[in-house]
Amino acid sequence: MEQLSEILTPAVVSTAVTAVLAPLLFFWLKRRDEKRKRNFEVRYAEYKHYLRTLDEIASASRVETERFFSETIATTFKTILTEPEGSDDALLSMNDALLGLTSRLGQTITKAEGELHGLRLVCSEKLLVMIDEYVQLQRDLMSATSDMMANWKQIDINNPTASMPGDVQEKGEQAQRLYRDIVDQMRKELDIS
Repeated sequence: MEQLSEILTPAVVSTAVTAVLAPLLFFWLKRRDEKRKRNFEVRYAEYKHYLRTLDEIASASRVETERFFSETIATTFKTILTEPEGSDDALLSMNDALLGLTSRLGQTITKAEGELHGLRLVCSEKLLVMIDEYVQLQRDLMSATSDMMANWKQIDINNPTASMPGDVQEKGEQAQRLYRDIVDQMRKELDIS
């Protein structure tokens, strides 16, 4: 009987320890996985939201500027050439359109900077530096475009984009590269291959 108790005692102790530790270990692992999943979902939502905002910035400045050049300036110069008596009204209209464009672009960038606060809570310092640089590039592009449009007398009617300074195009290309780098960094931080 003593032999039986020597065999049963370690088995009972082992079973009791396993009965207590296994559920605790399972609970701990499950809780850790849920926390990881929740963190991923929060980061993913913020990154997705901010990428959409970055797209809006780039799209707004590019599309709005191209539209301004192709429609407003072309129409204004055409009116000046075909109806010289209406040139003052055409120039005033173009100036109003320029002010509206500058305002819309400024609002888009300000909105993006306002939405950056949520991202600041969940992203790495490296990503934050890249995004700040991207927003500054977009501000510089907007400023350069506004300056260029303010000097509308130097714009070629037939090819308005040829009047763009070289640094504007270079900054545009730099912004595109930086955008791709931002997406890559977000994928790394989300551990998406």
